Parts: sequence; C-alpha cells; structure tokens
Amino acid sequence: MKFFLNMPFKSYLPFIFFISLVVHSGCNPNKQGESLSQNEPVKEIPQELPYSVPDRGISKSKGQLVYAPVYSHIRYFDNKRDFLLGAILSIRNTSLEHGITINYVRYYNTDGKVIQVFLEEPLVLGPLASTEYIIPESHNMGGSGANFLVEWKSDILVNEPIIEVVMVGNQGTMGLSFISEGRVIRNLSE
Repeated sequence: MKFFLNMPFKSYLPFIFFISLVVHSGCNPNKQGESLSQNEPVKEIPQELPYSVPDRGISKSKGQLVYAPVYSHIRYFDNKRDFLLGAILSIRNTSLEHGITINYVRYYNTDGKVIQVFLEEPLVLGPLASTEYIIPESHNMGGSGANFLVEWKSDILVNEPIIEVVMVGNQGTMGLSFISEGRVIRNLSE
C-alpha cells in the first residue's frame, strides 16, 4: 500500500481511466446487449427469404436413397481394444421454400442386416428443418461396418438434403468425434 501512496498522481491516470470506462459501460447498456425480461413479449422475427441470388446450378432431385456409413467402434492398441462410439444421424432439409418427406430410416449392421427401423410412417421436414436419430455408445451391435439407409422424396425438384452421421465417444481422458457424409446410391424416379 505504501508503494501506491508514494507514486505521483500521473501514475494513477491509466488506472482511473480504466475504472471509469468500466463503470460507464455498465451504466449505459446498448440495445444489442440487452437481455429479454420474462415479462416482455418476444418480438416476431420476419421470415423473409434470406437470399437475393437466383437459384441456378445447384444439384436438385425429387428423391434419393442415401447410404450413410457408421463406425460404432474403432479398434486401437494393436487391434486388442475397441473404442466405442455413439452415432447421431442428422438429416437437414436445405430447401428454403419446400418440404421433403423422409420415407424411411433404417440402421444396418456390418453383415447388412437391419437391426433398427426408426420411422413407422413418413416424416415431413419443412423448409430448413432437420431431424436426428441416435445410436447410443453402449449399442455396439452395428460393428465397424454399420450404416444407415435413408430414403427421401419430394413432389418437385428441390435441393438435396444434407445427410451425415456424427460419431462421438470418450473413454477416460480420451475423446473422439468425426463426421461421415451420406452418399447417394440411387436416384428415385417419378
């Protein structure tokens, strides 16, 4: 404390400036940083289309059968141990204006046998909507060659959806995550 008392006043100026800046910024909040009170009504966000460039040259389809690889485990330590992974299948409609219908989502094991059917009836995904299907880390029946088959359709030509699988796992202090992209294996005819 004695050190501060022996300093000339000019040495305090940067410290005083910093404190006043902090105090003034706290007293004058700007509108962008304000949080919503629980009593305030939420403002409706306009849902106009967020683009101004014409839609040209994008790959479009009326439906596809998509194969998405899943790695339910990875071998390590000279192939003596398995690193178990959970999997999240993500299906994202990339159309700004039109919905798509997911007809089925099936999970196959390494031997090509269906081990789980996810949809009992078709699911409609609206414009820019998405859905996901989860295989837990503890579910190791798929094997290292597991996969999803996803069939989607539309009444009109639309942008192809993004279909990918995110694999995630951790053991002790080790964590692992990566993405596997779906591949079109059949274009569905009208």
